[in-house]
Amino acid sequence: MAELKLGFVGLGVMGGPMARNLVKGGYPTRGFDTDASRLQRFTAAGGVAAASAGEVGAAADIVFLSLPTGDVVREVVTGAGGLLATMRSGTVIVDLSTTEPKVAQDAAAACLPRGIVFLDSPVSGGEQGAIDASLSIMVGGDAAAFARCKPILACIGKSVVHMGGSGLGQATKLINNMIVAAGFAAVCEAWGLGARAGLDPAKLHEAIRGGWAGSRVMEETVPRLLQRNFVPGGSVDIITKDVGYALNMARTLNTPVPVTALAHELFRMAKAQGHGGEAQPVLITLWEQWTGTKVGGEPRAWTLDELAARYLLAKRVIVDDLEHIARSIGAGQRLQIQAPVCERCGFRFKDRSRFTDPSRCPLCKNEHLEPQRLRIV
Repeated sequence: MAELKLGFVGLGVMGGPMARNLVKGGYPTRGFDTDASRLQRFTAAGGVAAASAGEVGAAADIVFLSLPTGDVVREVVTGAGGLLATMRSGTVIVDLSTTEPKVAQDAAAACLPRGIVFLDSPVSGGEQGAIDASLSIMVGGDAAAFARCKPILACIGKSVVHMGGSGLGQATKLINNMIVAAGFAAVCEAWGLGARAGLDPAKLHEAIRGGWAGSRVMEETVPRLLQRNFVPGGSVDIITKDVGYALNMARTLNTPVPVTALAHELFRMAKAQGHGGEAQPVLITLWEQWTGTKVGGEPRAWTLDELAARYLLAKRVIVDDLEHIARSIGAGQRLQIQAPVCERCGFRFKDRSRFTDPSRCPLCKNEHLEPQRLRIV
């Protein structure tokens, strides 16, 4: 058993599998998330639950973060009761989130006087890569701290590369996401045109996947188009945020990025049409609207086991009639998570992670909240 004690803050779609892989690698790991069901899954895999991010920091030599935005990273690191208030000199924070380089540089500067090292270490490879421990990890920050952390990062990724000083890991990830976003847009545009020209979408894939057009983005996108499977992993919301960070970096450096700007606008359009929570290949629906030509087959029919694995075991939602959903989702409908509502004042939670106590209404302090529900739309 390794002697280092690890901490992990943020046990969601990416953070949960990564934290569990650290436990699997033999590292004692204490974790925290505002979602109790995520903590339960983490402890079931052998992790230890903490009551706060500060408690994680007090017990750990190295703390990993996997958080949704740069603002949340700032709050967890430098906010009241955050990691800087509890971590000891000589410890390390490894931020696996995707943020902007400035967020990483500011966090590193805030940590330095306390003898704490901050490494920006964003990951690429999606939910399946996190599950399989096959992520690509790009790291910015102190070289000695990177050398100390690299064997641990090998528990969650196949490629672990030190890019240089603070912020350069995030800069690398943003460039990665520029290419990925343009790839999703290009594949959807091409298949939209191909369908309009009368090409069979499956045969089109077979014909060109082995040539220069072939890519991991294509292999992720086309099967989803053919099956009409837009359930995330990665989502339109996430890629819109990340590409927005890349545009900010380009503006700061006065560098034109017109292809990225157009890809970002396309994802914003999909988000505006209500597809923010769906997988990136849902972008195809834009071309379907513009051309009047559908790409791919009927929506796939989900089995009870698949629905249970994704929505019940994760304990993110309550399903009123699972069998009905399993039958109906293949009939041209899609799944949507309905946000919980306060039964007393009607306040609707769009993002519980924003609130100090997500189990209590921030307006009327009522504890009796209608749960999240999975519905068909």
